[in-house]
Amino acid sequence: MTEGFFLLTLLLIPFYGVRFEILYLPTNVPEAAALLSILLFIVGRGRLVLGEWKKNILGFYLPLLLLFTGLAFSYLTNDPTLDGLGIIKGWFFIPFLFSISIPSVFENPEKTRKALLFLFLSMAIVSWIAVSYKLAGKLTYDGRLAAFYSSPNQLSMYLSLGVFIFPFLFKTAAGSRMKLFLFSSLLAIIISLYFSYSYAAWLAVALSSILLLALKTSSVKKYLLLATAIISIFFLFQQSNPKLSHMFEERSSFSSRIMIWKSALRIAHDNPLLGIGPANFQGKYLEYQRHFPPYLEWAVPHPHNIYLAFWLQAGLLGLCGFLILCHKSVSLFLKQKNTALSAVFLGIFFYTLIHGIADTPYWRNDLSYMFWTVFFLGITSTRKDAAQKSNR
Repeated sequence: MTEGFFLLTLLLIPFYGVRFEILYLPTNVPEAAALLSILLFIVGRGRLVLGEWKKNILGFYLPLLLLFTGLAFSYLTNDPTLDGLGIIKGWFFIPFLFSISIPSVFENPEKTRKALLFLFLSMAIVSWIAVSYKLAGKLTYDGRLAAFYSSPNQLSMYLSLGVFIFPFLFKTAAGSRMKLFLFSSLLAIIISLYFSYSYAAWLAVALSSILLLALKTSSVKKYLLLATAIISIFFLFQQSNPKLSHMFEERSSFSSRIMIWKSALRIAHDNPLLGIGPANFQGKYLEYQRHFPPYLEWAVPHPHNIYLAFWLQAGLLGLCGFLILCHKSVSLFLKQKNTALSAVFLGIFFYTLIHGIADTPYWRNDLSYMFWTVFFLGITSTRKDAAQKSNR
């Protein structure tokens, strides 16, 4: 039963936009499912819970301590707001508490595969919905596909992760029906990604695939080559699109990004240690307008850079914790014997870090759940491999 609720939570991750209240406390669909899963896990394990959680984060105490301490200090020493508290609750505390239990719930390779399958299924559902939006002509003002997300970039950041889960699932699929389902789902993901016209996502997928090709990923090499080829074709089809040809012009989206980064760096320079606290970037960004020419973009809740986002909203401690966590994770994933499986975890981490240069592929409900879920699935499977090897 507990495993079923964890799988249901993974399936419902994209639907955080469905919000409601429980005892006057705001929540959303995946968060409510995650809380119920956590409760069932605690009740089922009883006094063993703390011991299992401690074992599950073994080797990562320091970066996790830095990350959460930095986040708390940054929140408390700046302007504490309910929105900031909501970010800590919804993007850090509950996703982490849910995911720290994952090694105990999905403790063997078959269950790890099942968890990845449900994550991929959630992306498939989103992509099919997105395709229906495209067919109905429900696009943004500039003709891009966003589906039920608030922007095309948000849609692309979630769906891009499916590109790295697909090869492992397809390679290990039993039966032609399952392979047909996986392939048709990937096709829907690719179509949705293309019509999002999110160039940063495309580039991050291609560069991550190239990085994986340079590593020990021979068992999924053909899939990575295909992904790189598809992204290249995407860009070839965009030769006549003004969005690409005008990318470096004065009022382009790229120029807007540069202006946001300059403002964010100025804010970080003035608040180097503790940052400005979660949910405070929009106000500070507008406050710093006086130091720059008129902004090209005014509604900017995050600095469009994952490193600046952690620095500003979790302080220097939080940024250091995030970077150390990623470094240790990638180093561990590289030791994974199953190269098809390690390509999933490495690919998603590479994608997050590369796309993070131009956006914030963590600071959102669905992406924070994805980050911690992949992190714990990855370290669990790698440790299982190491334990099996040492027992031989």
